[in-house]
Amino acid sequence: MGYASVTMGRQALNYGSGTLIGSNEWSANRNTRDGFVFDLDVSMADVTLGYAARMSGDSLTNGASGYWLNAAKADGDWSANLLYGSDVMTTDDVEGDALTYMGLDLSYAMMGGSLNLDVSYNTI
Repeated sequence: MGYASVTMGRQALNYGSGTLIGSNEWSANRNTRDGFVFDLDVSMADVTLGYAARMSGDSLTNGASGYWLNAAKADGDWSANLLYGSDVMTTDDVEGDALTYMGLDLSYAMMGGSLNLDVSYNTI
């Protein structure tokens, strides 16, 4: 459609600083998720809605499934990223407590990109 896309399957996802949802790309066992991602790229922000099961290597690590909503905007020297999501832990087919998280990342490049100021706030 030009402004929207849907992706399904195993994916290595990175949002914002990668602290809450990151692929752990410097590790021998990268984090991936099986699920779908719906991206909407509009002039106000790049909005992503997703649902997935968390994977580590080739197997489910903790049986967690969850959803997230990410909004990112960059213009000139600054960028902002807001992430909100929830993981539901499941063991033996019994639903557990939901774990909600939120992250806010702000970045500003100064002196022609020679100095970057980054601020990150994450809560679980």
